Amino acid sequence: MFKTIFITLGVVALGFFVLVVTNAVEVSLPISQEKDTSGAKQDQSEPNEVLPVMVDSTVKNNTTVKVPILPNPNPALQVSPKTQTRNLAFALLSASNPESAKQAQTLLENKNIDGVALQIGWASLETGDEVFNWATLDAILKIAKEKNKGVTLHIFSGAPTGRPFSPWLKSAGVKTYTVNDFKGRSREEALPWDVTLLSQYSQFLKSLSVHLKGTDYLDTVARISVAVPVAEMDLIACRSNMLANAYPYDRATYLASWKAMIDAHATAFPELKKFVSMPVGLICFPERDTTFFTDLMNYATQKYGKTFVPFAADLTSTGSDRSKAYTDTIKNLGVGYQPIWSSTSDPSNRMKGTFPDNFLQAVCTATKSGADYVEVYSVDVLNTDATIQKGIQAVHDNTLCP
Repeated sequence: MFKTIFITLGVVALGFFVLVVTNAVEVSLPISQEKDTSGAKQDQSEPNEVLPVMVDSTVKNNTTVKVPILPNPNPALQVSPKTQTRNLAFALLSASNPESAKQAQTLLENKNIDGVALQIGWASLETGDEVFNWATLDAILKIAKEKNKGVTLHIFSGAPTGRPFSPWLKSAGVKTYTVNDFKGRSREEALPWDVTLLSQYSQFLKSLSVHLKGTDYLDTVARISVAVPVAEMDLIACRSNMLANAYPYDRATYLASWKAMIDAHATAFPELKKFVSMPVGLICFPERDTTFFTDLMNYATQKYGKTFVPFAADLTSTGSDRSKAYTDTIKNLGVGYQPIWSSTSDPSNRMKGTFPDNFLQAVCTATKSGADYVEVYSVDVLNTDATIQKGIQAVHDNTLCP
């Protein structure tokens, strides 16, 4: 099912990441990688892109963690936007983990964890045009609901590294381009302003909303991220007004595609809080576009109020560089944060500072700056270190902050 989306044209170019063009539609990423919810992968040099990956439960020096089974201290706690009673700490969870439901069960036993932030691919939920597989999603929502906890949905349109892009979307006419990760592995992404992509995803959101209402899981969903057109707004393959050396970049067109997705999310989930990721500020290299995010948030908040919430995935012990660039834009909107890396497995010190105090410092910096939601890597949740657990607790109780 399709519907028409009209996009206005205009031109400006900006960017950040250094890429090597290998052919008309293929580029190579720098020494970066998929977002790893365990924090156990190699280092990356630039702000990370969130993609579903496997989660493990190992900690520093390959020590296996014994997971504490702790009761929920507040069985009446609600995580929906209408009834949220405190700042929220959510554990990152990947649906690509074949035991994601079992892991969700374990993570949600932690008394200081209010829910799981589920990273899941659109293609795994909609396997064909209006053909859905809700099994994994429903299993995790069921566990969360039984424990009176919540689920944040990070739904991605791109193909995980090493896997093909959704065949039915390509058959429907969605244009794609290919990027290579730091190991030379290719990953296929949809053209962000592709009209078919935007119309199909708008229809998917409506179907998702109907499903959640029909299964009585809607109140279990705490947040949903606007991850289409792209997960984190920056176009890392864009250079000199060209995306992947194949598609001309036009600022007005790209902004219009984001506005279309703001409208689609607001229609499908009018009362739910919806995350909008802050970019680095460089949309298409080499120019800086520090007003792109502001223009989009002004549109969202003026039209839909405070249901659209800024989100940054680069939190460290010294704060978030992304949010520092948008202080006025995000004021009083209740920011959500995700650490740039796990503290438990951080050989390159991405989190800055000294383990494990840097995790506590990161949380305290976030909450003091107005955050009401913080995501925590699963490997940190599973770490029994007292300071790490104190850091998770500090999301709720800032008197624990130094």
